Amino acid sequence: MKTFIKTKEELWEKIDVDKAIAIIKITPDLHYVEHQHIKPYLSSSFYNNLLTKYQDDTASTDELELIELLQTASANLGMWKFISKSTASKGNTGIRVTHTDSEKSAYQWQLKEMKNGYRDTGFYYVDLLLKHLEDNKLLFPDWTASEAYAAFHSHFISSTTDFDKIVYINESRRLFTRMKPTMEEIELFKVKPLLGDALFDEILEQKKENTLTDQNKSLLDKIQRAVAYLTVANSIFKLSLQLSEEGVLALSFDALEKAKLADFNMLEKLQNEYEEKGEGYIQKIVDEVKEINGETDSGTYEFNNSGKRVVKF
Repeated sequence: MKTFIKTKEELWEKIDVDKAIAIIKITPDLHYVEHQHIKPYLSSSFYNNLLTKYQDDTASTDELELIELLQTASANLGMWKFISKSTASKGNTGIRVTHTDSEKSAYQWQLKEMKNGYRDTGFYYVDLLLKHLEDNKLLFPDWTASEAYAAFHSHFISSTTDFDKIVYINESRRLFTRMKPTMEEIELFKVKPLLGDALFDEILEQKKENTLTDQNKSLLDKIQRAVAYLTVANSIFKLSLQLSEEGVLALSFDALEKAKLADFNMLEKLQNEYEEKGEGYIQKIVDEVKEINGETDSGTYEFNNSGKRVVKF
């Protein structure tokens, strides 16, 4: 089972961890998080090729710089997964919490804080990894030719950082990833009808190639703001629910974890605030597209019977 961390010394270098932990114990978790949370952003071929070079000690200087970021992400995310199992052991009588007369297991809230720390740091380095790739994409042609690169640039907002500049999400990649399906719906069913297929694709392509015209740069700013605000507005209630084989579950935190879900009225107020901001930028897009096309009547924005504003042509 190959990962980007081969030795315990490499693990110690990336994270503050008990040196008694054998690398073989955490390797399955490193393998899992690399394939689940890192490989999809690189593409299978680019990831596998980079891993082979790392294992064979044939990586170039540029590749080693990328691997440094990948290792830090992997180590932290691996510990995030491993830490729950590290306080328990399996035996003939079942699963037991491990403790001795001189050492006791951490409290649940301590484990939670520790796990969150590893998780947040790990995803932060996933973002740094992607930023490094984007900033140095000429050095990694295999990545820019991959389906992962195309997917990275398939939205008007590509990164956690860009989203965070408009709506504060604490640069959470997990939250950004959870909202992506909703963001795609906003782009396809709200923005694309306003721009038309040709202009929609043109702005995305120019954004990817960093060749935006002044006109499209102005439109992109409004599009990104509309998409961010409306994505959050349409995600607020979804984020508190989870679909599972057991049905729809309401997510919550107990008092021990010192957090609880906002009440319905607060969520509704926040949703209305972001929806109003998003719709305001949708109107700005309509006005700018009309001006570009020299139109005066088409593309106006009206209210429907439910009080929601809709585009009319």
